[in-house]
This record gives sequence, structure tokens and C-alpha cells, in this order.
Amino acid sequence: MTKSLFVSGTDTNVGKTYYSIAILKQLTKHFALDQLAYYKPVQSGDEKDYDVIRQGLPGIATYTSYDLTCAASPDYAASIEGVKISLAKIANDFKEIQAKHKFVIVEGAGGLAVPLNDRDLVSDIAKSLNVPMILVIGRQLGTINHSLLAIEHARSRGIEIAGIIVSDLGDDDERTRASIESIKKLGKVKEFDLASCLNKN
Repeated sequence: MTKSLFVSGTDTNVGKTYYSIAILKQLTKHFALDQLAYYKPVQSGDEKDYDVIRQGLPGIATYTSYDLTCAASPDYAASIEGVKISLAKIANDFKEIQAKHKFVIVEGAGGLAVPLNDRDLVSDIAKSLNVPMILVIGRQLGTINHSLLAIEHARSRGIEIAGIIVSDLGDDDERTRASIESIKKLGKVKEFDLASCLNKN
């Protein structure tokens, strides 16, 4: 059974945190609340995603390894505060979180190719944690290009794609539906289904 999922997106503000809450709420049908956790390895900016998670699901355990103030890419925000983001620390923190909980939702920062430092990208978090990824995609014009590039990037890193989630943000028209079908066909992906993940050996 899958014990963790990494939630990423094609862009900032595509709905990663919103869907992290939605998945956690679905998981409460299978697990007690204290068996679940939300982990944001790198948080930047004054508006904290873990606060949104706590508001959406009161009582949920939340964790972060790097809580940065500047609303910018992790590498830049960390450099301003004199911090060096380490994949080893993130992996170690994740291991400790997993030991306390039965299912962990891990949320990335921005998109997959966002830099953490002068070497590592957000996608390297999913790779180092060996966690299947959910890709939240937008409905805006250009989503085919953004989504297929993100899918290709993930696969080039050896990241398993558990499925895509189509954001509610934007229009639900014929053009959008055609775009989503193109992404599923060309990217060889399916829409995310939690039940199949929970039943996976």
C-alpha cells in the first residue's frame, strides 16, 4: 500500500495545497486523524501553506524542514537568510515523520524544476524520498505544454506518477476538455484515484 504521496503542480498557485487538503480529507475515511500528516519540506513567504492545511483540517499534524520568510524560489529565499537547503535533512525529517504516522502527504514548492540550491530541484525531493507524485495541472491556455514538460521532467528523474488532478481553477469548456484529453493521451497518464493507490501492493 502506498504510504505517502508527493503533490506537485505545473505552476505556483495551481491548487497544490487545496488538493492536499482534499486528499487528506479522503484519507480520514481510512485512517484516524492522528495517523495522517502533512509535510511541506520547504515553505517560503509570509502566507504559510501549513496554516491553510490546519484551517482546512483542524487537528492534522503538519511539518516543515525549512520555514523561510521571503516569498521567492527556495534557493533565493534561503540565500537571503543564510540557509543551505539539504536533501539529506529533508530525507531524515521525512523518515522521522513516517515513523509517527501511517500516511503522509508531501507538498512541493512551486513546480518540479524550481531550484532548492545551486544543484538540487524540487523534483529531487520526490526522487530522494521515493514517493509517487500527483501532478496538479491548470486549465489555462498553455496547459498542454506545461503539463507534458512536467511529466517528462518527472519521468527523467525516475519519479513514479500516480496520476494528474485537473484544477478547478479556470473554465470547463470544450477547449479545456480537449486539452486534458491530449495531456492524458500524450503524457500516458491517468487522473488520480486514491483508492487505487491505497490498494496498490
